[in-house]
Amino acid sequence: MDFLNPMKKRKKKYVTCCTEEDDDVDVISNLPEHLVYSILERLPIEDAVRTSVLSKKWRYIWTTISSRDFRTPLQLLHSSNDDEVVHVSLSLKPPIIINDNVQRVERFNLLMMLIKMSNIVSFAIDGYFLKFLGLEKSPKWLPHMLKCVKQLEIESFNFGDLDQVQGALCMLRNSPNLEVLRLAYMMPQMGHDAAADLEFTSNYLDSPDCWHQTIMLRLNTVDIKYFEGSKPELLFVKLLLNHSIKLEDMIIRLSATADIERNINIVKDVLFFSRASNKAKIFYPE
Repeated sequence: MDFLNPMKKRKKKYVTCCTEEDDDVDVISNLPEHLVYSILERLPIEDAVRTSVLSKKWRYIWTTISSRDFRTPLQLLHSSNDDEVVHVSLSLKPPIIINDNVQRVERFNLLMMLIKMSNIVSFAIDGYFLKFLGLEKSPKWLPHMLKCVKQLEIESFNFGDLDQVQGALCMLRNSPNLEVLRLAYMMPQMGHDAAADLEFTSNYLDSPDCWHQTIMLRLNTVDIKYFEGSKPELLFVKLLLNHSIKLEDMIIRLSATADIERNINIVKDVLFFSRASNKAKIFYPE
């Protein structure tokens, strides 16, 4: 599509209206604004995105058009510049954007993603990335980023990793409209360091200031998978029960590797936790 590339030198026979000095004139950029938008609206979204590399003037024009053609899937999976893929993904804000095959990204700014997509309603994240939300500058940004999140899913969450736990609590504190929380526990490899990490995290969760004056106003459902019954897991459940005034369903899916006696002890421990919601019920599906 040569007309999308104003940097390409035009030959005289194609631009008969130009003088010799005007041989490199950018004809497209000089069109009236309404014509530029009209052209972009008729392009498949992939081609509209490509116009952002034409010049500084064109970089963000495609993001402001009133209607976009999503009939052609956006495929940037084989781009040689994965940073470009991330930039395009954050700028697009379409109803759905799927990009599940980018494997060479070396740098990714989670905070910037949340800033650019602050209207997210359902958000899934791997536990490892929660580490970066415990940074000092994160909390002041998060209330604006997570205000619309109603469903939060955290995969491969390690209760023995203090950074992950702090990041998860940071997200919960700053998600005022959260209704559903899903957690999938990833059991760490046991050893001296793992045992010490579990103890360290337990001390943090058991401290009076861990969730001081924090109330989950809308949290209705909590679903935790692969529950092992470690001390930080139990303390995390205790916090949620204590601070969720609208909670109705706490679903704890016990790990298949735990023995019967341990599962019975888990049920007994959780049974005695106080609950902020008188409607809160705890389920242990098989």
